[in-house]
Amino acid sequence: MILYHRKSSFLRSLIPAFIAYLLVFLGGINFQLHAIHMIMPLFAVITVFYWQVYKPEYLQKITVFFLGIFQDILYSTVLGSSSLLLLLLVFGIRKYSGNLPNQPFWFCWVVFAAVCSVYVFCQWGLYSFLFKQIITNPAILYQLGITILLYPLFHKIFSNLSVKVE
Repeated sequence: MILYHRKSSFLRSLIPAFIAYLLVFLGGINFQLHAIHMIMPLFAVITVFYWQVYKPEYLQKITVFFLGIFQDILYSTVLGSSSLLLLLLVFGIRKYSGNLPNQPFWFCWVVFAAVCSVYVFCQWGLYSFLFKQIITNPAILYQLGITILLYPLFHKIFSNLSVKVE
């Protein structure tokens, strides 16, 4: 019985990981539109935020690390940069989320907007540092806005999914 429980909990943790990889993959598809990846939502941030706040045992740190590597390869960014930022996101959420799962949705959305803004600022700072120049691309603000606006949709989808996974 214990083996069955371990196996089923492992299989349940694969579902959020699969969805995270799928969303990052969909975000990286070339739609034959110039620089569309610059305004695609930050699917990895949405996924990592939701699962780390509500079900942290379903999205392990090692999964988040490889998700960042996958994203870097797919988006042709500096290898390891997304992993670093996503793991910092995980550690920050685990340290400070506390009572966040018990708060009303609007409060979680505001917290997500703040966390996502910090993530984008750190991403901008990291890339500016790595490329040794200040990056002045307003598309990152569009990407931030789209990500924040789409969070409620993904929150609802993930909430329904987490009920079915259990």
